[in-house]
Amino acid sequence: MKPATTFILAAVVGGTAFLAARQSDRMQSGTNAGVPRRVAEDSSTPTGGAMDSTRKSRDRMTRNKDSGKIAAFYNGPTAEEARLLTSAERMDLIASGAQIYNSSNQIAFLTGVIGALTADEIPRALESLGGMQDRGNGITQQVWDSLWRQWGRVDPEGGLRRFGPGTSFTNHADARNMMEGWLETDAAAALAWAREPKQSPMQVSAAARAITSATYGDLERMRTDIAALPEEALDTREQCLKEYFDMALLSEEDRTIASICEDLPESLQEMGRREAQRRMAMVSPDEPHDEGSN
Repeated sequence: MKPATTFILAAVVGGTAFLAARQSDRMQSGTNAGVPRRVAEDSSTPTGGAMDSTRKSRDRMTRNKDSGKIAAFYNGPTAEEARLLTSAERMDLIASGAQIYNSSNQIAFLTGVIGALTADEIPRALESLGGMQDRGNGITQQVWDSLWRQWGRVDPEGGLRRFGPGTSFTNHADARNMMEGWLETDAAAALAWAREPKQSPMQVSAAARAITSATYGDLERMRTDIAALPEEALDTREQCLKEYFDMALLSEEDRTIASICEDLPESLQEMGRREAQRRMAMVSPDEPHDEGSN
C-alpha cells in the first residue's frame, strides 16, 4: 500500500533528527566506535514504554548545538547502532533511506540499517525498497547486495527458496550474494545445501558459488569437488565448471582454454570440452565449432 504523503514526510524528518543526534553523540565523545546509550540509561527518560525517538533526538541536537558537530543527515547508523532500535524504527529508516536519490548518500544511509535486519524484517525491507524503485527512485546495486547478504546471514534457506522455480528474480549475482552471507555464518550447512540438486538457474548459481568458494582458489581441489557432485546435480557441475575455467585462466598468464580442459578428470572431460568450445567460439566466432557448444 502506498504510504500517505504526511507519513513519508514524518519518517524523513524523524529519521533525520534521530540519526543526526546519534552521530553527534559519537563525535562529541571523540570516537566513531562507540555504541549509543539505551533509553533506560538516560535519567531524564523513564524506563520501559515506547521510545519517542524524534523528541529525544531533538533534545540531543539542542544539547549539542553549540559544539558545531551536528552530523550530516546521510551518515546512517552502523549495524551495531541499528540493532539497539526497535523493529518499527528500523523499518522507518529503511522507508526514509529508500527515498534518497543520490546513490552515495543512499548507500551510506541504508547499509548499516540493513546489516541489523532480522529474518522477519527483510521481506518487509524488500517490499519497501522494491516499491520505491517501482515508483521511480532507483535503489543502488550496493544496497541490494547488502540486503541479499544479510538475508543469507539470517534466513538463507528461506531466501533461496524465493529464487526457486518461477521466480521473478533474474540477476544471478543476487543469489550469489545471498550465498556469500550464508557462507559467513554457517559454511558447512551452505555446502551441504549446495551439493543437493537444485530447482532453478538462480539456485544453481548460489550452489556453484558455495562449492567453488570453499576451495579458496585451489584448482586441484576444485576439480575434485566438482567431480564429486552427484549425477542429479549436473546443472551445478556445469556452472561450477564455468567458474573453474574463469579461475584457471586468471591463475596463470600462459594458460589456454585447451590446456585447462586437458587437466580435468575423465568424468568432467565431455562437459569441459563443451565449455572450452563455447569459450573458443566467443574468442574466434568465425572459426567452426560444434553446435553443442552454444
